[in-house]
Amino acid sequence: MPSTIPESISSPLSIIAKLFEEYIQEPTAQPNEFDPSSHFMTLFPDNNAQNKIPSINNIPVERLPKNTLVRFRCMVQDPQMGQELFVAAYKRPNDGRIVTTGYTEDLRDTEAGEFDLDDVENHYLGERSVVYCVSPPGETYWAKQRLYGQDISDIMEQLNIQESISPLPNKYPLPNTKHISAAVKFYGSADDNGVKVGQLIEVIGILSHPQKIENPVVSEASSSSTTTTTTSIPLDEYSLPTTSYTNVPIIHAITHRVLERVDSVPFSSSELKDVLPQAYDIREKLIGYISSAFGGDKLVAEYILLLLLSRVTGKVSGLKIGQFALNVVNFPVIKPDNDITPSSNNKLQPKNIASKLVFGLIEKLVYHCVGIPLSIDLLNNTRFMPKSENENLQAGLLQLTDGTTVILDETGITEGTLGDLGVRNVQVIQDLVTQQSLTYIFPYSNYVFDTDYSILCLSEGKSILPSDCVIPLQSTFATDELPQLDEQLLELFRLYIQSTKYNEYSIDPKVSDDITESFVQERKAAQENKSKLPTQEDLMRWMSMARLVALSYGEEKLTKEIYDHARNMDMERTRRLLGGDQEVRK
Repeated sequence: MPSTIPESISSPLSIIAKLFEEYIQEPTAQPNEFDPSSHFMTLFPDNNAQNKIPSINNIPVERLPKNTLVRFRCMVQDPQMGQELFVAAYKRPNDGRIVTTGYTEDLRDTEAGEFDLDDVENHYLGERSVVYCVSPPGETYWAKQRLYGQDISDIMEQLNIQESISPLPNKYPLPNTKHISAAVKFYGSADDNGVKVGQLIEVIGILSHPQKIENPVVSEASSSSTTTTTTSIPLDEYSLPTTSYTNVPIIHAITHRVLERVDSVPFSSSELKDVLPQAYDIREKLIGYISSAFGGDKLVAEYILLLLLSRVTGKVSGLKIGQFALNVVNFPVIKPDNDITPSSNNKLQPKNIASKLVFGLIEKLVYHCVGIPLSIDLLNNTRFMPKSENENLQAGLLQLTDGTTVILDETGITEGTLGDLGVRNVQVIQDLVTQQSLTYIFPYSNYVFDTDYSILCLSEGKSILPSDCVIPLQSTFATDELPQLDEQLLELFRLYIQSTKYNEYSIDPKVSDDITESFVQERKAAQENKSKLPTQEDLMRWMSMARLVALSYGEEKLTKEIYDHARNMDMERTRRLLGGDQEVRK
């Protein structure tokens, strides 16, 4: 059925009605199995076409008419908000036509009186699952501009729009942070949609404005007044408990895609490919830029670069391959002149100027970044792990999307006592660092989900957390601001990081044999000299570093020269540890 892009965006329900009318003519057609997704995917086959669809990431819901086709780039926060049984279609009593009623909340306003719910046959009943989705936590300012054109907060301020839609409380990982949320309805059973908690997805579907429930018993989240145009829905015996997401926009998903690995980055494949030949030159400039936040320490800056390129590449017997949690010790503490304790509304604002500088630098380079200034107060009063209460999954501070860079700042930790929640939070962080996993708390059991975060820990002395690699900082100068760089060069750095991070990588068997032989000889020499023997753990770290060094140079294969470069980095790091007061742990 031919249709235009403007028509499909402004009147998608009309398109769906026509598609259903054609579909239902087939003798074997089942009304509750109707799926219009293939038509819309044909009309919007790629990013360029899909970018024509309005995004609620940067257009306030108040500015979009209901039943408009929209898209939403989001994280799956709670995949089990509930299942709905609904009337997918019905036969009109006056003319016998079968019409669809899906992909909208408007049925009861328009044609609910045309049939008796008690007489609806089973194959006219459909099932859909409700998933609570939020805008990606830690999405950086430059990434928003590249993905959506402008940050929605800026747009609402320019248009003088007051936020009238209140997201559900305790459902966003970062406390007191502005964000977008929606209840997304996927058609079919919960197993059919394939979405999982914590996934980054992009949904294309039909927008319904927040509902106004006509019932004296409402949830706290829905009791506030709103100026949004709402749909009044009387509660009756057929109503579902929609009060759980009252005052939240609803998107009826037509299609969605999971944004994993290179598909999640805000760059096109051609842009990523074009930057690889320049990797050598960009690498040196980027290390110099990173070092500006670490007092000019080029070795630490190179380790930070390896961290930004790290990712989990596999899992063997529960061990995550590719993770590279880095701890920078000897990190300075520089307090502002007007040392004011952050208010409860600003828990993630670092007090240490040096830490703030690092937060700001990383945010300029990656598209998802979360800085956490650890303190006794934060650990004792903020839950880091998600927890389900009354079948409602409340977010934890560490419920983030894969690919997020997490900066744990220990410089604000002072003497104090950890309560029960604080102890649990420390354990959760330790599991995240060592196992790349996050525990979700449920009433009768806990579930562990895999993660893929790049984790950097900043500490003044010995860290309270484990790590894969510890390096002391040797800064030569102190600064409270980053150098001003041309936006074009920053864009080149961002492209370089994402391109090299997801580049192909392999090890030639001969190189592997040479490295193994070299390791055996090192152990023999150490035994003869009665010095410390290199361990299997050391070899794994060297191989992990060698992979990251190869990627940083834009190389797809490991060479002996690159391996030696990684070994030299590690030898210099070890010399620093032995020359200071730090305990050599890794």
